[in-house]
Amino acid sequence: MGTPRLDITGHRATITLDRPDKRNRIGNDDLEALAVHLDRIDTDREVRSLELRAEPPVFCAGYDLGSIGGEAPPVSFAELCDRLERVRVPSIAVIEGGVYGGGVDLLLACDLRIGTPAATLRMPAVRLGIQYYASGLRRATATLGPATAKRLFLLAEQHDADALHRLGVLDELVPSEELGSVVDAWTDALAAGAPGAVASTKAAIASFARGDGHEPTIDEGHRASIASADHAEALTARAERRDPRFTGT
Repeated sequence: MGTPRLDITGHRATITLDRPDKRNRIGNDDLEALAVHLDRIDTDREVRSLELRAEPPVFCAGYDLGSIGGEAPPVSFAELCDRLERVRVPSIAVIEGGVYGGGVDLLLACDLRIGTPAATLRMPAVRLGIQYYASGLRRATATLGPATAKRLFLLAEQHDADALHRLGVLDELVPSEELGSVVDAWTDALAAGAPGAVASTKAAIASFARGDGHEPTIDEGHRASIASADHAEALTARAERRDPRFTGT
């Protein structure tokens, strides 16, 4: 047990939070380790997807409040969540337990979110006298809409897995025994797409959600994708009735 660990198998990267005895709270050392892991994923062109998991029973209880007021870490919790949101490959949050405080922002920084009936969530910031930081509130509002964001942040209610699915916090709710097969199917689907097109589409959607999407720039990406070797390979593969062999070019 210790700092978050990174495992890469083929096209699939997995980051696992590994402090179950501390409810997977994120300390300053963890922030630095997570930033290093994300940098490695961004530079490894074989990686097509990222799963964010945690050793149960709690997914993440947020930032270690004991670290507040101490020496500033190289990367803040807010900056780490922003970095996760912008990681090159699509990310999947796999939730098998409680999500609290800053863990909510880690969850929402992922592109896709799947959970089991063990998933629960509570955002207690206002009960601790804390106004949440700007990028976290922006992310919650953009991802869930203002009504749901207000409910989560202002009422500080505990939500079970069914409620999280209904509110759109979880994209999919599956029995525990089906979790692995569904995540496998998602990662296979992500790996089947042309890497450049997947990465630029993810980035474009995120920029529109943030409100800083620039349509002319995104259209340049569209035109570049049509001229790419991967698009040509997709057309050739279709004509030859085989799976395309994408190279990311």
